Amino acid sequence: LNLCLDFACVGCAHSVSLTVRCEGLGDRLPLAAVLAPCPACGQVNHVMFDPDGVVRSVRRYLSLSDLPAPSLN
Repeated sequence: LNLCLDFACVGCAHSVSLTVRCEGLGDRLPLAAVLAPCPACGQVNHVMFDPDGVVRSVRRYLSLSDLPAPSLN
């Protein structure tokens, strides 16, 4: 199943279109997720969508490299 997801980047509000190929447990899971970098600013978006392709949530993706290094004090 190929789905087209349209959403606004959380970093710059640029309109993003993304085609994803879904396989597997879509009939049993209420939501799926994908990480999508914005072509304009590079911000990685965490996009949650339902099996019909309706985008339910777009959030900034935080990786471990985004966290500050611990203080040695």
